[in-house]
Amino acid sequence: MNILLATDGSKYSHEAAWLLSRLPHPDHLDLTVLTVLAPPIAAFYSPTKQFMDQICDDDRKFAESEQAKITQMFAGANATIQCEIVEGRAQERIIEYAQKIRADLVVMGAKGHSQ
Repeated sequence: MNILLATDGSKYSHEAAWLLSRLPHPDHLDLTVLTVLAPPIAAFYSPTKQFMDQICDDDRKFAESEQAKITQMFAGANATIQCEIVEGRAQERIIEYAQKIRADLVVMGAKGHSQ
């Protein structure tokens, strides 16, 4: 089964990942853990550009850390896990990625960090 697990590091996405990791799955899982980052918009010449770049770096490090936690939830499972971080609008990128990998199932929390 090919599953896309979308996460933003919120408690709801952790709960969704935890539930998925505890469900019985006798067949092998191909699991992609996807985080979509929405980079802030800063003008190329803006004095805040360096600050915005630091925010983007921090967001990426947070995403990598959260994905590592989710990967640990599946330790010992019959699963191949791939972690991906992309940029853009979450709702659009999740759908695009699900189509790209031909996901059989998309798992995500009920709500997350954004509105």
